[in-house]
Amino acid sequence: RNDWDLLFQPLFDELLNPPPSVDNQDAKVIAPIAEVIP
Repeated sequence: RNDWDLLFQPLFDELLNPPPSVDNQDAKVIAPIAEVIP
């Protein structure tokens, strides 16, 4: 695992298992960032 994995894993965890307080807008903002990472 590299630094990118450690940095973004929490974001991926929230996307896969979003807490009730997170709405769809947050996912729309994070998704494009995830697509940039190889």
